[in-house]
Amino acid sequence: MLLFLMLLVAAPPAEGTLTVNGQTAALRYAYAVSCPNPFHKTRRDTRVILADRKLSATDEAALGRIAGLNAIVLQVTWDKRIIGCTVFSPHLRKGIPIAGIGMQKLVTRVFVPGRIAGRLLMEQPEVYAGNVYRYDVSFDVIH
Repeated sequence: MLLFLMLLVAAPPAEGTLTVNGQTAALRYAYAVSCPNPFHKTRRDTRVILADRKLSATDEAALGRIAGLNAIVLQVTWDKRIIGCTVFSPHLRKGIPIAGIGMQKLVTRVFVPGRIAGRLLMEQPEVYAGNVYRYDVSFDVIH
């Protein structure tokens, strides 16, 4: 938690967009924290949060309850695989976040202990549960 607090003070910017059902939000804030891998007890992953606003340390656990939030939460394994990706947006039908993997691409520029930098993108819009969404965000985060 202390590490997340330190990152909030000097959160490196993100640059990109999230478009949901025709509404586009700029994602300008990036945060990251080390987290346990759910399948390998001895491995650590990196959770990246790309958001349209500054977040507090308590926000990480309650992203779904933040009114109007546009954000993407990404879990990346030690070997650069995405094992979790959730999209939050007020423009989602029924207000339910979308979770899914396989349609996005992560291009890393830097992936070393304590830092992840790269680009998360969807080359084509995805349709799920009546929602059409797409994102393309570059980021550089120290964790």
